[in-house]
Amino acid sequence: MHTARLSQDVINQAVMHLLAYREATDPERYRATVIAQWCGSHPDNQRAWQRIDDISARLQPLRGQPVTALAQSLDAPGLSRRDLLRGGGALVLVAAVGSLAVQQRPWQRWQADARTGSAETVSLRLYNGTEVLLNARTTVRQDVYQGRLRLWLLEGEILLTSHRFAARDGNMMPLEVITREGIITPIGTRFSVQQQAGQTRVAVHEGEVKVGGAPVAFHLLAGEAAVLQADGYRLEPVVAGEDAWRHGLIVANRMPLGQFVARLNHYHAGLIQCTAAVAALEVSGTYPLDRLDEVLAALQATLSLDVKRIGRVWIRLSPRTASA
Repeated sequence: MHTARLSQDVINQAVMHLLAYREATDPERYRATVIAQWCGSHPDNQRAWQRIDDISARLQPLRGQPVTALAQSLDAPGLSRRDLLRGGGALVLVAAVGSLAVQQRPWQRWQADARTGSAETVSLRLYNGTEVLLNARTTVRQDVYQGRLRLWLLEGEILLTSHRFAARDGNMMPLEVITREGIITPIGTRFSVQQQAGQTRVAVHEGEVKVGGAPVAFHLLAGEAAVLQADGYRLEPVVAGEDAWRHGLIVANRMPLGQFVARLNHYHAGLIQCTAAVAALEVSGTYPLDRLDEVLAALQATLSLDVKRIGRVWIRLSPRTASA
């Protein structure tokens, strides 16, 4: 008899519950309560979990091995590489056969970390439906702890669009974004998090987030931002256009040239510098990130700069000298 394929949403939920089960302080209690309730809510849920259980039993001998050994073990007869999905060091079991065939694998780009280089952005979809956009020169890591999906921002900037999670909803896994200075919990929102030197900046574009890890936990609403430091935080408004990088743009409104150049460096394989004499000059306008020569020409014209190229990767901005 033909069995209908399981939806991608059901597959993702089963994987989330497996991750939470593996990381739970009391795994059997989690299985007997949360997983049992989820399985009982729909026949497809029960079918997905049974399939996960079957594959988990086949992979039992692989537990405890290092990631490299696990990867080599995927070549064993009867076990496809698609049977396993490695994300943040935790084995995520999803079948590549029968009714659990995965058409989209949200973590397929991820090994221990997801990284972007210069002039590169990457869009990822987490198992709980959260959309994550990595800006250039960004590194993140994910894991599951006590039923919560944790996204560690190690460097760079991310923009997240999340859903509102109800505590009673056993089908969804709450998300925490963790930086060196704090923990950010989304509450149905679109927000950005940037790990800077010695501080974290959180900006809420829609919805609301809860910020913890600071001396006092607090909430941020749409249009609000906070800079978190080891000894406290300060509030400030969201700057118009600060998430324009998702569209490949820098939007500046009287931005100091030094700050503008620092942003531009994320999208240039070499190094752009400006001298102290011009660092405070104000830049305004909208600039495309993928057309560096045009941006430099515009800055040169509007700010009376001298643009000197040293080799193929080093660019130096300084005051324009008087014509002979």
